[in-house]
Amino acid sequence: MNVHKNLKYLRTKKKLSYRELEKLSGISYSIIFNIEHCRISDPSLSSIIGLSKALEIDLDSFVNIDLEKNKSK
Repeated sequence: MNVHKNLKYLRTKKKLSYRELEKLSGISYSIIFNIEHCRISDPSLSSIIGLSKALEIDLDSFVNIDLEKNKSK
């Protein structure tokens, strides 16, 4: 699962702070921070869905593809 890497990559690419992403996704700042820093290794499905919608990426890509590694493809 690539959620933590993709979360950081997309959040910084879109120039969103944790607080801005919290407002867009409805997911708390602390959960976002902890997922991104691998403190939550198995985030809930509702968190993953909320974040993928807020970051405007399909769920499959958000979870299964290393977006930073594949950005030039």
